[in-house]
Amino acid sequence: MFLLGVKSSFAVEGTGMELSNYQQPGVLVEQLGVEAKKLALTEKMILEAVKFKLKQANLEPIVLNKDAESYGDAYIYVNVSLVGVAFTVTLALNRTVLYKTGDTYYVLNSNPTWIRSITGTHANNRKFVLQSVSKILDVFLDEYFEANR
Repeated sequence: MFLLGVKSSFAVEGTGMELSNYQQPGVLVEQLGVEAKKLALTEKMILEAVKFKLKQANLEPIVLNKDAESYGDAYIYVNVSLVGVAFTVTLALNRTVLYKTGDTYYVLNSNPTWIRSITGTHANNRKFVLQSVSKILDVFLDEYFEANR
């Protein structure tokens, strides 16, 4: 009798940030609430700050349409919430997640596999919010490149 041992694995543990096309991340900025008007802060300003930072890192961001039925396999999601002089910037890498329970496979779309937030006060100056977007992107990019090298 001859036995051949073959090592195979269905899955490898990862960070949730591994992407086959990591050089072109999708980007979606959530709609701002009414408090943003007091700071003259717009979604376009946030999107431009995100795109600038990603391009500095030699990435080619693809702006996603909020009304799309699907955002693809993975995308960077940015949410800025303002209440009075306080704000929170949340950045996530959302992606399609597949898991198995028993004999059934399930697929979930747009689930965060990486998420971080920064909370602070803006002193009625939008630059503090935009600087926080930049700071959280620095953290994201460090981990993103580590996962995709």
